[in-house]
Amino acid sequence: MNFGELQTQVSNKIGYGDQAAKIPTYINSAIHQLEEEDDWPHMENKATGSLTTSIDYVTIPTRYKNTKSLFVTNDTEQREVHIGEYSEIIREYPFGSNSKSLPKRFAEKYSESNFIVRPYPDKTYAYEMLTNVFSADLSADADSNWWTANKWEIVLYGALIQFELDSGQQLKLGTEEMPLSPMILYQGMLTILKKSMKRRKYTKGIAYSRASYVV
Repeated sequence: MNFGELQTQVSNKIGYGDQAAKIPTYINSAIHQLEEEDDWPHMENKATGSLTTSIDYVTIPTRYKNTKSLFVTNDTEQREVHIGEYSEIIREYPFGSNSKSLPKRFAEKYSESNFIVRPYPDKTYAYEMLTNVFSADLSADADSNWWTANKWEIVLYGALIQFELDSGQQLKLGTEEMPLSPMILYQGMLTILKKSMKRRKYTKGIAYSRASYVV
């Protein structure tokens, strides 16, 4: 399902009143909320680059959420660079320090676009950083991402919750005999999805597709 089709699904539930123009925002907010909720496999991002005697930082990827790991290659061996508090690392390795060696620590707080590493590199090291990044906002009707392609129903109910919060209205879904709120349906799907993800973490061949979607 693409973004335009999902907007139609939401419209069918809430009608085409004053809130109709906000449907794209409801959908993107629902996706962002899901990705705040957990680190889903499709959010993983790998970045590579080089640290040198004059470059003592790694670049933060766009839509960054958090860091999973950072490794540098020393000759042919990979060494993990451990995360630490910015103030602690700067106290141990002050700016302008002459101490240079294999980087051992990095701090997520430095600037809006970079993380510092310490000690200062004594030579060139290749690095590999794994992070989680948020999905890009959907914009064009033809846009799609992992959620719309695989779990659009939970995004639908998440968008309906956003509508309820924004409008003050309460929606009733399901049947007359068993009316259900979007929140009940959303929480049920989220619980199932989290359990499924935990199972897949312990098996190979995760079914999360990363192909050709906006992420």
